[in-house]
Amino acid sequence: MEERKHHNRIGGAWVAPAAGLSHEVTTAAGAVLGSWPRSGEDDLETALEAARAAAKEWGELRHGLRVGLLRQGLETIVHARSIDRAMSDRLGLPVAECVRYRRQAFRRGDAILRHAPGPQPARGVALVRVDARAAVTGLVESLFVPLSRGMPTLLLSDPVMPFLADEICVALDGIGIPHGVLSVLHDDGFTVLRAAAACPDVKRVMVRGTEELIRVAREAFERKPAAAGAVDTGFGAGVPGRGELQFRGRTLADRTFVVRSGSDPDGAAEEVVRRGFGALETWSGQAEGSVGRVLCHERIFSRFTEALLGTLEEARGEGGALPALDPALWDEIAARVSLGLDEGATLVLGEPTGSRRPKRDAILTPSVFTNAEPRMRLLRPGLPAAVLVLVRCKDDAQAAALADELDGASSNID
Repeated sequence: MEERKHHNRIGGAWVAPAAGLSHEVTTAAGAVLGSWPRSGEDDLETALEAARAAAKEWGELRHGLRVGLLRQGLETIVHARSIDRAMSDRLGLPVAECVRYRRQAFRRGDAILRHAPGPQPARGVALVRVDARAAVTGLVESLFVPLSRGMPTLLLSDPVMPFLADEICVALDGIGIPHGVLSVLHDDGFTVLRAAAACPDVKRVMVRGTEELIRVAREAFERKPAAAGAVDTGFGAGVPGRGELQFRGRTLADRTFVVRSGSDPDGAAEEVVRRGFGALETWSGQAEGSVGRVLCHERIFSRFTEALLGTLEEARGEGGALPALDPALWDEIAARVSLGLDEGATLVLGEPTGSRRPKRDAILTPSVFTNAEPRMRLLRPGLPAAVLVLVRCKDDAQAAALADELDGASSNID
């Protein structure tokens, strides 16, 4: 990436942070990828000034034209190969394997724009903070909701992969959107978020990340002066009322996969490994939506378990595992392994300590539990991690009901 991009993006220009502070981002191999700003209140105010200046023009633009511009921006994002190269360096993946991220983003962005409400624009400024593990799709989904409704938007990057926010902002800047409608601020992940809670202009907050991030954001905005908006666990629905604050939080969590009585055990095992530990889609279990639980019919449970362990062994031999992007993930894995053992589940792959290694060069390896019961806390959705829990179900109906309880409509059914 070009050095000039390692600043905040405000009003269509690259702006150095007011305090002159920065942080480094490294590649999967440990080399320095670049340095990005550590922003603060002064940088936030500069971005808000740009948003105020652009709000009238963007809000008064005919709804159809606004959506049309965003469609052009979506096309630009989907063809931005620089995103592939940057993600390849950061994750240690071949560039060709990163293409699907952009294609997923296109499908989600297109769905949002096709159903974008109008023509009445929402007032105020939107604040968006998306965890890097939601990747390009999460950013597109979160940004296009307020932008399509006529709201200038401040995007706070995730310090793990700040270049994603840069690339998306540049793509949208280049299609004719008024300068100031979208700004990107880089920081440590929390500073600007807390500072924004005191700004009366911020009317919509969309946060997508860990429980800790959601908690910090919720506490900050619940103390917002004279505008203690209701906190909702929904995401991306509804139009902000005039003068009211809306908070939308979505916690990153793993997902459930159901293997029914008529499923092919070998095929199901390959699919679970791909969705749970495959480098491309889940970054070895770190990305949003990775599989954390498998509900399997008892008739094929043994054959599926055998096929799963064999497939994982093959995958490990091919070197498909990736470094842990978040140092805290090791504590999460260790805690879940300990919980599973305490509750009586059987650890059939992995170490009782959670496969902890020195954090600097640690490579994620799968931990797999079997003999888990539906009542166990181990099954409750948690932060995406390289831990898989297998549950034997007496019939397909029980599996479907439990999947609905754990994940609702987002369950993956084989």
